Amino acid sequence: MIIREFILSSKYFDFRLSTFKIGWCVLKFCIFVPLEEMYKPMKRVTRYFAVIVCLLAIFSCNPFNIANQKIIEKFKATIREDGSTTYDDYFTKLAGLRGEVNYSVLSDDSETNRDIKIIEVSIDKRDESVEFKTAKLQYLFNKKTGFIKLKDLEINGESQNLLAGLVILELMMLESALR
Repeated sequence: MIIREFILSSKYFDFRLSTFKIGWCVLKFCIFVPLEEMYKPMKRVTRYFAVIVCLLAIFSCNPFNIANQKIIEKFKATIREDGSTTYDDYFTKLAGLRGEVNYSVLSDDSETNRDIKIIEVSIDKRDESVEFKTAKLQYLFNKKTGFIKLKDLEINGESQNLLAGLVILELMMLESALR
């Protein structure tokens, strides 16, 4: 009962995941059966197989992906410096009608503060008629304070300095609005 309460209160498990629910139900069935049933050889082999399957289902949920998803959601909901929109709205407008925006979380091994993560935003406009088709931006993000700082910028696969890159991003925004 103590283990069950720990798992239910743990911040690393998201109970909306169906694989976890199925795995937990099978594990509960296999563990909480009468002990005299365990001595029957065929049921014991079946039970061991079921325990292995449900443990694989539980560990496939990967709590690190859930933690990274929470960091990305916090980043997307943060209001930009100019106060006009959130970062998610800005990147969606930048990608345009046919475009796609992908977020990923990277760890910086040289960083001493473990709360600072690198958020990489990849924008693909998926439109052959525009001059600037792809952009990749890397932001330093402190997950405790919510502070965001632009670290690196690539346009069409070429690294840009921050000033020129921001001007090109504004041109990309104009292209998205006009097409």
